[in-house]
Amino acid sequence: MKSKICFCILFIIINTVCFAQTPVVLITNYNPNGTETILSGNDIQTGTEIHDFGKSVLQVDPQKYIATLEFDGTDWLDEGETNYPMSYRYNTAQDANSDGEIDTEDNLENYVRFTIGDSIYGTGRTGLANRGPNDQRPSLYFHFIRTPHYDVYEYWLYYPDNDWLNDHEHDWEKYYVYVQDTTPFYVCISSHISFTGYSWCEILHDNNHSLIGVDGGSHGMKTGSEDGVKIRYNGEISENNGTLIYGDSLTIPWIIYSNAPNVLGAVPYIQSPDTFYYGDPYYITNSNEYGDPNLSPWIRTEWDNPPSVPVTDLGADTVICNGNSIVIDAGSGFSSYHWSSGSVSQSITVNATGIYYVEVTDSYGCVNTDTINVYVNPSVFVNLGNDTTIYVGDSYSLNAGSGFISYLWNDGSVNQTLIVDASAAGIGTHLYYVSTTDSIGCTYSDSIYVTITLNTSSEFSDNNPHVIIYPNPSKEVFYFDFFNKEQSIEVKVYNALGRFIKSEKISTGRIYSLDLSSQESGIYYIYLIKDTLADVFKISVIK
Repeated sequence: MKSKICFCILFIIINTVCFAQTPVVLITNYNPNGTETILSGNDIQTGTEIHDFGKSVLQVDPQKYIATLEFDGTDWLDEGETNYPMSYRYNTAQDANSDGEIDTEDNLENYVRFTIGDSIYGTGRTGLANRGPNDQRPSLYFHFIRTPHYDVYEYWLYYPDNDWLNDHEHDWEKYYVYVQDTTPFYVCISSHISFTGYSWCEILHDNNHSLIGVDGGSHGMKTGSEDGVKIRYNGEISENNGTLIYGDSLTIPWIIYSNAPNVLGAVPYIQSPDTFYYGDPYYITNSNEYGDPNLSPWIRTEWDNPPSVPVTDLGADTVICNGNSIVIDAGSGFSSYHWSSGSVSQSITVNATGIYYVEVTDSYGCVNTDTINVYVNPSVFVNLGNDTTIYVGDSYSLNAGSGFISYLWNDGSVNQTLIVDASAAGIGTHLYYVSTTDSIGCTYSDSIYVTITLNTSSEFSDNNPHVIIYPNPSKEVFYFDFFNKEQSIEVKVYNALGRFIKSEKISTGRIYSLDLSSQESGIYYIYLIKDTLADVFKISVIK
């Protein structure tokens, strides 16, 4: 199994836009009836929206990475931030825009400025009196995604009013925390139309929670601090150089809205509407209450497709073939690399069994490590034997050996063995080779030369027939005179290349005739075979 040890944190990207990666889905490790399911291995179960990527999941605690937010304070330009993250259904009783519907399009008119808390009453943003009761407690919408490299904690924030340059109703902002093996490595934060990634070591912290500054009016987030109202990760509220009519010095824990049953302390919510209309008659540039439609977070692409961030991933443990090598790459963008082999380069090439370890450091001093096991598959050699010689008329078996999943010979055959037929191959030296593949894809090969020649033995033991062949050369028929010696003989005819032409079995008398009228001009060899012995004669056909 692959092991991983993580120190501090990682990544050197500064003001870098995060890019989209392969879609993944929300982890759910509870059954619909409420019973728990503990996941392990590469569990993918679409029916319950599980995508485990080889880890075990029991519950997700969003409290771990809730950020502390510092808002713009009062200065000579403005009075500071006026509204803070809250539920988008903070008032469900008042039709503030008189359109006959009590819905999110009443939010701008209903919220009470400079106020944080529950059961809030007061004058609404557009001057309407007697607004409330409003639930304006600090709230966020949490979503959790597991990718192959990270657990991504998504925090979405809703503001009823964006009173920056392009005034509009509704404002959704977000920050994502990327966690690997319980260690946060990376934070992406939204600012206007950008979504920027930062090293965890690069940003400010409040008791190991990220500290994010929030621009006044636009709610664009940044790594620097602000001097106004502060809402800490634990819900402590302080006015500082901002303005708070109500809420200063209170501790109001964040309300965490999430519909995933594996999220600790989550409050379920209705994921509706799918569209928030940023237009509003209150603003001159957005005079249509239902103008400028924008998708809800749960409809947006980045809800289930968190942007990719740098990662130190040496890959899964692997097996390589004997004699091969593999390049292990720790990834680009780090200020230093230290390998267990002593190398300080981004990548190393290995060809031996072992455990290889790398430690990378980014420009902010965050350190990340990874380990990979490489195993070299022992060689299983193919041995077809030494080069050999066989005679015309013989055969020879070549065996590549057992234990492979595939075989491929030079003639295209795919069996473990190959039979060399000397008569079919012909006189001469022939190369035979085979390629084999084992169960992990390693290939092995061997070759052999087989020489085919004529057996020129000239004895029939004690029964050597005295034979005369005539005419030689001849156009068609050759006659064999055995001098009336009776014996049983097999006659085989081969051409000059050793290819078999014909054979006959005869009981010799005085004369035997051999008709080669159908053959072309050339040299032919006649085998007269008795038992295991043979005489070879050379004849010529001349047309």
